[in-house]
This record gives sequence, C-alpha cells and structure tokens, in this order.
Amino acid sequence: MTEYKMTDEMRKRLTEELLGECWHEPISLTACTCQRTGIVNSYIHCSNMNRTFTTDANMMAVFRKIRDVGKWSEFDNFCYRIYKSGVFTQTIDYIIRYNPWLFLDNPERACCLAARFLEGQGT
Repeated sequence: MTEYKMTDEMRKRLTEELLGECWHEPISLTACTCQRTGIVNSYIHCSNMNRTFTTDANMMAVFRKIRDVGKWSEFDNFCYRIYKSGVFTQTIDYIIRYNPWLFLDNPERACCLAARFLEGQGT
C-alpha cells in the first residue's frame, strides 16, 4: 500500500504555487523568514504560520483552489487512476468507495495527491 505523507517541499508547493500564500522557513532557532516578502519573524510567531495539510480545512482549501483554477476534472481523473490501480477492481462497489477514499478518510493523503498532481502539471 502506498504511503501518503506530506513533505515540506509538497507543503511549500501547495502553499505558494497553488494557494498563493507565504511559506516561512526557519533561519535560526529563534527566527524565520517569509519566502515571499523576506520579512523576518520570531520563530514562535512562525511555528504556526505554515499549513500542515493534514486537516479537513486545509484539504478543502486545496480542493476549492484546484476547482477555482479549472483543474478539478484533471485532478479527479488523476486521483481516480491512482485509486483504481490500488484496489481489487473485481469488487463491484470499488467505484462507490472512491469518493470516501478521496474526501473522507485521510486529508493528508488528499493533499499529498494534490501536490503530486501539481508537480506533474508543472505548476
């Protein structure tokens, strides 16, 4: 079974390139810098600034943005191909189980799939 874990590179891609938000990198034990503006903040302030992409709210922000930029159909097809290749397709209800697999079971997996999709899109 494939493991779906977000890396910082994936989080940064979704944050900056898809959502258009700032990504904050630690520059010392006490400070971080916004990669977009260059503004330096205290590390305590930055520690909660980057999205984890492990929550329902983050997953829905990603899904809505993919929809808003007109890529939902392509993304859905990408996810369905991955889903279909990993299940026992002789089971009649495998199609019925796709939406819960994508939307309900694991927000981190859904965001990981979005990052992989965007990487393949050259976004």
